[in-house]
Amino acid sequence: MTTRRHLALLPALLLAAVLCGCGDDDPAGPDVPTPPPAPLDLEICLQAYAAGAVDTYLDTLHPQFRFVPTDDQGAQTTPYDRNAESDLATAMFGGMAGDEGAVLDSLAVVVLLPQSDWRSTERGDPLGAHLPGAVKRTYQLGLRAYRADIDLTWTVDGLLDAYADTLGGRSLLLGLVDHTLGGRPIERLRWADLRRVWAEPQEPTLPISPDWLSLQLVAAHDNRDWLALTELLHPEFRGIQPDGTTHGRQHELEVLADIMAGRPDTSGVTVTELDVQRWESAGDGWQEVLPDDPWFGDVPKVLAQWLDIRIIYTLDTGETWDVDGLVRMAVLESPRGWRLLGFYDYSDGTGDEGSLGWWQVKSRFP
Repeated sequence: MTTRRHLALLPALLLAAVLCGCGDDDPAGPDVPTPPPAPLDLEICLQAYAAGAVDTYLDTLHPQFRFVPTDDQGAQTTPYDRNAESDLATAMFGGMAGDEGAVLDSLAVVVLLPQSDWRSTERGDPLGAHLPGAVKRTYQLGLRAYRADIDLTWTVDGLLDAYADTLGGRSLLLGLVDHTLGGRPIERLRWADLRRVWAEPQEPTLPISPDWLSLQLVAAHDNRDWLALTELLHPEFRGIQPDGTTHGRQHELEVLADIMAGRPDTSGVTVTELDVQRWESAGDGWQEVLPDDPWFGDVPKVLAQWLDIRIIYTLDTGETWDVDGLVRMAVLESPRGWRLLGFYDYSDGTGDEGSLGWWQVKSRFP
């Protein structure tokens, strides 16, 4: 019976195929795969910068752009975000006077030599660790900045790490990490020091209350805003599992970068969606942590409260990890606002049957 029904449909299917075949003049034509964007040409970005073509330069920058200075030991210091970069470039190339009346007459890129190929970002990178398509490359950089007011040429030489990411079909400059060299001669500066003649990078404004910090953490998590998380986590952050196992800030950020970038866990599955569905106080609100507290008592003036949370992580397999239960959140105030000092994660065993502890999800990533 099934075979006869299929045979009866055959003439109609053949007629439909003939009619479809008559549309050879379809203006759309066959589907052509969209070619990948060309790799970022850093020379174009920096030549626009050096020429003072501020709008052209800013057009090459990713919305999450950061310029990251480093100190003598190579440690990262306060970065310039895209807004600060815009203000700084406008001041430098708009004739505004910097420290001691310095006015920039000209800037030239004299050396820009790749020292590596473009390669994928990694979980420990300062930029792009959370973006699946982000790439990085190291360059040898040489700049010459001339001050006509005192007939002085500043020299910038050294290494520079460039990061790029594709957005809207374009490869944009995600950020620069400055490893150029300082020195005793007044003529030699790091690129970051040259910038500071016109503007110091500003520390980001932090949430004005613990509750506002809590909301910002949820938003940063769900929006995969990993850079915001790097600003919200206190340098002394500690994540604590039920058995007392503790990890620090760097490990927490690396695991979250893996999840946000869709890197595989130890079993090979990846997270495709992040969704905090519940994040509610589960006790008497914020309470001062006592000095005998084993996890946070070593830091003065810490506040903590228990939260009832539920987070759904959707996997590339179509399955989900359902995190449900209690965590204790500790926060600390600074002159700039509140930051997250850590979590005591007791979600395993305190949520719905079959749910996971948050620490169990995080432990799937090495």
